[in-house]
Amino acid sequence: MPDDRSECKPRPRDFYDRTPPIDPSQTEEGQARIREYRLALGTFVEAFADIEAAMFYTLSWHAKTRHPIAKALFSATRVEAAAGFLRRLAEAGLIEPAEWVQLQPVLTQLHHVNDIRNAILHHGAQGVATGRALVADVARALTPERIRIFPISTDILADLTYDCQKIYRHLIVRHAGRTALTGKHPELEAVLNSGWRYIPPQQASSPPQVDKTLRSRRPDKRLRQPRPPSTSPE
Repeated sequence: MPDDRSECKPRPRDFYDRTPPIDPSQTEEGQARIREYRLALGTFVEAFADIEAAMFYTLSWHAKTRHPIAKALFSATRVEAAAGFLRRLAEAGLIEPAEWVQLQPVLTQLHHVNDIRNAILHHGAQGVATGRALVADVARALTPERIRIFPISTDILADLTYDCQKIYRHLIVRHAGRTALTGKHPELEAVLNSGWRYIPPQQASSPPQVDKTLRSRRPDKRLRQPRPPSTSPE
């Protein structure tokens, strides 16, 4: 009877490929994507800084505040808070309705731009080297329903940068108290009259599936600080 055990020889050690997967960030293509992303991100952040200065002058003008006083009151005011002050001034009738019609959509777009800016800078981007980058607050969201995920790319950052430059021109030219320009400025008018490029993504109606290991990353109750004793009289 023939011995069939010879056909059951052990597989050679290299039968299973034990080569670890290649990290995209270590490839030339991945590193090029990272460099391009960081350049686009830096350009966007710099353009947003110009908006912060423009919002300071816009708020100072509409609040009828002299520069020394404005520096004391508004120098640390973030753009979202400054936009809120401008809305209150408009509600109080301190901004002309005709000007508010122009300013309101600018502040609305600024809200969208500021929202994703905060997400990018506070949560970072994942998967840049793969060309399919996302910004997500998975680790910090209180519940899965509150998780927000944004796609991000150099094209999106370019759109955000363009909108920042457009917002800056709107604020400085039309809403910061400067004398109206005379003559023709076709390039400036083309930017002011153009549409917004960045469109905020619609979040999914159902929460995304989240890794259970991320869901469980909650502060240990034992590490919480004890409540201070009550000082109210008994």
